Amino acid sequence: MKVARLAAVALGACGVVVFYWALAAGSHLGVPHQGDAIECGPAPNQAELRGLLAELMRGWVPARNEPAALPNAESRGAKLLGKYCTQCHGLPDPKAYSADEWPRVMGRMSTRIKAVGSRRCHLLQLVVPTEEEKGEILTFLRQSAFEPLNAGPKVPLTGEGANLYLSFCAQCHELPHPRQHRVSEWPKIVDRMQDYAYFIGRRTITDKENAAIAEFLRARRRKSMSLNVTYQGGVRFDIASRTHTLVTDQPVEDGGADAGMNPVELFVGSLGSCVAYFVARYCTRHQIPCEGLTIDVDWSYAEQPHRVGAVKIELHLPAELTPAQQEQLLKVAHGCTVHQSITVPPKMKISLVTPKTFK
Repeated sequence: MKVARLAAVALGACGVVVFYWALAAGSHLGVPHQGDAIECGPAPNQAELRGLLAELMRGWVPARNEPAALPNAESRGAKLLGKYCTQCHGLPDPKAYSADEWPRVMGRMSTRIKAVGSRRCHLLQLVVPTEEEKGEILTFLRQSAFEPLNAGPKVPLTGEGANLYLSFCAQCHELPHPRQHRVSEWPKIVDRMQDYAYFIGRRTITDKENAAIAEFLRARRRKSMSLNVTYQGGVRFDIASRTHTLVTDQPVEDGGADAGMNPVELFVGSLGSCVAYFVARYCTRHQIPCEGLTIDVDWSYAEQPHRVGAVKIELHLPAELTPAQQEQLLKVAHGCTVHQSITVPPKMKISLVTPKTFK
């Protein structure tokens, strides 16, 4: 671990210990109980006190406060998480634990919030959620939890990076599936886990081992060929792939807010843009000017079952082409990956995954 980061984590760990020690201190330190004859004095500034604690606890929970970034951010569970679970630290990431682990973590946090909030003189004034609210928060966390290694596609576990991943990343929680995070996110996450392990006294890793784990996760993530669709309320969904997020919604007349194209438009658009990409690549390779290239795509529906029944694609290319070039370019267009995936349909499997139990 780099010296500067090591020093920062060590200081944070020491600070948290001292902070909680002060909160939990007994009468032998001269800190009176509520109702004792000795005055507790003026209450400290709660915002400053909570800000200090959040800063000290960066090693456990990153100091983040972005409710809109939560999955299904407008749900009651997400709002309750932001209300109650940011009193001592940053907003927890639902993907920090698996669905099976969140009940244990939630129970631990409930015990701590009650204990700290009821200490001498009410130094830190915390609001405790009701049992019904805790149930809402727990349901939200479990539904948005991370995907464990054994729940996703099989991952080859060979090489130094895989061995380090198996031994280091299972110390505090279940092993996360590599497709759980984007390629660009894994190095920062492994850094945070390296700091966290030191912070709580678990086995740590060297910077070289850190890099090996991050590269293993990044390499397996690249091969997973997956994206994530998250419900955002109403009829809106966010599609996340690599470092990109795309919004899909419905027109206002169909009950949406028209914040993005609907799924059928995205489907037809992916076909048109794929054709355009193949055509432009062909033109570039053969020194054919492709400035001004546009693609018009029209479609119609068919029934029983309801589906896109016909698609018409027109290529508009200002450059003059010989008959041979026109024939070859149309072959290239028909060979685009999305078109071929429609012509020769892929094997498709839709399954339902839910938490094992709901309490």
